[in-house]
Amino acid sequence: MKQPLRVLVVEDNDFTRTTLCGALRGAGVHVVADTGSAPDALELAGRHSPDVALLDLDLGRGPTGIDLATALRRDHPHIGIVIL
Repeated sequence: MKQPLRVLVVEDNDFTRTTLCGALRGAGVHVVADTGSAPDALELAGRHSPDVALLDLDLGRGPTGIDLATALRRDHPHIGIVIL
């Protein structure tokens, strides 16, 4: 049996993040973790080994989604990256 896709969601807007996670779960996707910050996302990626990271481009103050994508590619090259 095929395992559900394991996804890390990174979105700094709480409403958008909650809505996106709910929609993904409703579609049978396993959201392994969600956060609003790049540093937390890096830690969660190491802990949960997602298949895919869905990243917001603008994460507010601090590192951007592009910065996070670069760090994820460097540290976890197996994770697919989708920038919203």
